[in-house]
Amino acid sequence: MNLKITADSNDDHSRYRSVYLDEVYVGEADDGWGKEGERDYHISFRLEETELLSNYTINDLFKNNIYSCGFPIDINKYENLNWINVESSSTWFFYGSEYSVLLIPNFLMWDKPIGVATFFVELEKYFGDNNDIHFKKGKDPIEEGISFSGKIDNDEGIIDELNRVLDLIYARILLIFEKHAVGADAEHLVNVYTFPPEIRPACEQYLIYFSRFLEDIGISALANIESHPKKTYFTVKPQNSDEALSNIKEMLDVYLSLPQFSDLDVISKEFKDVSVQQLISNIYHLKSQLLLATSVIESKNATIDSLKFTNYQKSILIDSKSESDKNEEEIFDGLVTLNEFKGKGFKINLPEIFRRLKRQFK
Repeated sequence: MNLKITADSNDDHSRYRSVYLDEVYVGEADDGWGKEGERDYHISFRLEETELLSNYTINDLFKNNIYSCGFPIDINKYENLNWINVESSSTWFFYGSEYSVLLIPNFLMWDKPIGVATFFVELEKYFGDNNDIHFKKGKDPIEEGISFSGKIDNDEGIIDELNRVLDLIYARILLIFEKHAVGADAEHLVNVYTFPPEIRPACEQYLIYFSRFLEDIGISALANIESHPKKTYFTVKPQNSDEALSNIKEMLDVYLSLPQFSDLDVISKEFKDVSVQQLISNIYHLKSQLLLATSVIESKNATIDSLKFTNYQKSILIDSKSESDKNEEEIFDGLVTLNEFKGKGFKINLPEIFRRLKRQFK
């Protein structure tokens, strides 16, 4: 990584330095941040040149004498953050595998379907129990703003990790706004995915079919896809407020696991209902697209495991009821058995799922 920090020629004694990456001016550095004798510089990158970092990892960045780096937030990409003071808000990466996102509000721009005070309460609710993202509100959040912090992976690309952090936070903020929109009286499930372009249409088609899958087993819910550059936002909203969102979440996990069943063909042949056949058809289409992509990626020495559908899922955001204390719990009258172990697991009764699938013709 050809990163240079140089003093401006007309003021060698200034604490601010110009920063160049591969001979291109990318921002400025401010010294005096680290402890004496240790890392010193904080770099503030310009938004226009951030993409120049796309070929480098965080380890590459911190091989230099850098204590921290600040990255501006692209308000055009994250349009529902249009209430922040763009000049004062930024994402910071720190040496030592930590990040911090600082959002300073400019409530003259506030046009959201929720009051400011309620918004801060909702933020504390959504992030309060999250062990991966730590939320902090200043004593006067209008002046001091709000911040989110957590861990980053130094082996990941700078831009990839920057996008991951902002996508996680942005998706939750978006969920709050959607929940309080006019007519939004039910909870939502929001997932964020990153699909390679060659399989993105097939994956999105399979996600959309999930609402039909739920309907065929007797659950009424609406599914919606929003395609953003490199990201897919998938939202599921129960049409019946009595329907447990946690159950729908578990059924989505089951649905995304169906393409991985090795005996899917054998079991499905016993069931003639059109709902089963259409589900199998959608699974075949998805698997064919994954296989095509696998052949390309394998030529680059990648593994088949990297193409498992659920590996593309970046986050799951859910308003759920309190969890049961049982070690094992059946949902949907035995369709799925949830197991408690390190991680998350479930046992799927595939024949029973096919028996429950019924297409009602009107």
